[in-house]
Amino acid sequence: MRIGEISTVAPKTLEEATERLVEVIELVRDLAAENKTLREEVERLKERGGSNSRNSSRPPSTDSDAARAKRKPRKSSGKSRGALSPRSQQKGTRPSQ
Repeated sequence: MRIGEISTVAPKTLEEATERLVEVIELVRDLAAENKTLREEVERLKERGGSNSRNSSRPPSTDSDAARAKRKPRKSSGKSRGALSPRSQQKGTRPSQ
C-alpha cells in the first residue's frame, strides 16, 4: 500500500476508522523497512570508496597520491625521441625540439 492509496475522506463509523488505522500502521511499517534498506545501501556505497578521476568527472590533478600510484603509465608510441618525421625527411632537416 502506498500513501496515495489511503482514503482522505473521514471515516463514518468506528469500523471504518479501525480499518483505516490498520492500513496506516501497515504503511508506516513498509516505509520504515524501505527506509532501513535505503540507509544500509547508502552506508554500503559510502564504504565502497571515494571518487577519483577514473569514476567521476574530477580532473586527475585532484586524485590522492595513492590513486595516482595506481594509474598505469602511458604506453610508448614506439617512436624514438628526435626521430625525423616524414616531412622532415623530405627536407633533410630535423624537427625543432
